[in-house]
Amino acid sequence: MAPSVEHFKFRILIVGAGPVGLTAATALSQDGHSVTVLERHPDLQAQGGTLTVQPAAARAYTHIGLGAALAAISITGHGLHFWSYKDSSGPIGVVSYGNMKAFMTERPAVQRMAYDASIVAGATVSFNCHVIGLDQNALPVRLWTADGREYTADLIVAADGIKSKIRQMIYPDRDVEPVPTRECIFQSQVPLHILISDDRVAPYLAPNTAHGTLGPGKFSICRATADGNLAMTSIAMDYGPPPAQGDINASWTMPGDPDELRDMFKAFPVPQRAYLEHVSKCTKWRIAIAAEIPKWIGKSGHVILVGDAAHAMVPHAAQALSQGIESVVGLAQILRWARPELNGTDLPQLLERFEKLRRPRADKFIKLSLNNAGNHSLPDGPQQEARDAQLRKLGDEQPNVDWDEVVIDIDAPERSMEFTKWVRDYDIVAEVSI
Repeated sequence: MAPSVEHFKFRILIVGAGPVGLTAATALSQDGHSVTVLERHPDLQAQGGTLTVQPAAARAYTHIGLGAALAAISITGHGLHFWSYKDSSGPIGVVSYGNMKAFMTERPAVQRMAYDASIVAGATVSFNCHVIGLDQNALPVRLWTADGREYTADLIVAADGIKSKIRQMIYPDRDVEPVPTRECIFQSQVPLHILISDDRVAPYLAPNTAHGTLGPGKFSICRATADGNLAMTSIAMDYGPPPAQGDINASWTMPGDPDELRDMFKAFPVPQRAYLEHVSKCTKWRIAIAAEIPKWIGKSGHVILVGDAAHAMVPHAAQALSQGIESVVGLAQILRWARPELNGTDLPQLLERFEKLRRPRADKFIKLSLNNAGNHSLPDGPQQEARDAQLRKLGDEQPNVDWDEVVIDIDAPERSMEFTKWVRDYDIVAEVSI
């Protein structure tokens, strides 16, 4: 059965005006739903560093008319060049993005793009709206904000991140707080006009490239930005004891010390050490992992968690935002199946279908991101040597692959061509249409 051309139009509240919430607002408003976004901050928060919108998420953006807007704020990437911390001569292998391109950009730019698109599509974005209460058993479902206002809707979409208040409200008897880890990420940027005169950094400046350097207990990723910088994310897996829960709830990021950063990576290749010499400031970000939850859907079938509120993951598959984008574009597609004559009563069944479709892919990336963290930070020894040999083999094989002949397989080995194609060439709109 095809989706209804004249599908039922829902009244939808989205909690959270981050990139995922605003992308949801865009896709849902384009389909004629009445959408209001509630954001607790007084304006868009220009926080967050560089990120990659992966090929499958870029395809999802193209489906809702934002492909050109994404390209305008991004640098396209054709593959990830892997280096060993022991070798300054060049990459040991390149992992291809297949037939599609990744888009290297920054979180604030994606957020602004999605905000502008949501307004054009007809969504309302309300700031200073701190949600403090939820009644998911009422129909319509109800939210209350700290200023005493009440909101009602057919559907509440919780896009309020890893520290989601809505997740806490639909699981009041379960500990769903994020769990701090020993890991710490440092983020830094240096203008390209400064680096271009330093020949030691030249390998990192090749157009449309991203570079990952792997070492014992730590690794790094660097890429150019659309606004003329080279950005580096430097990861220390065993930085120190996890921060207290109260501290991690207060702020995810804090100022870092460039000298500490330089000292931690002093054994890494010449290009990285040279880049770090130019770093004058940085931030550090203590990593937490999400608590496991049995369902993304509230018990009434009228509340759904999306993005990090549903499937937060450590950043080592570079998929956290991309999975959120795929999910909300997919949610809009699923709601096209709502039959007008049922007046929205089929919503719980549609949300069940949505989670059944999306959860296996998100869960796979949660696992992959954890696996990558361990694989990228192996100590010296046979396992590290085997990993590097595999990367060299991939670098030799992938340029000769006919990706059109590769069959997508979610269950294939993680570095296989079949799995790589499943990661990169997935089409959420086609999936929903099956």
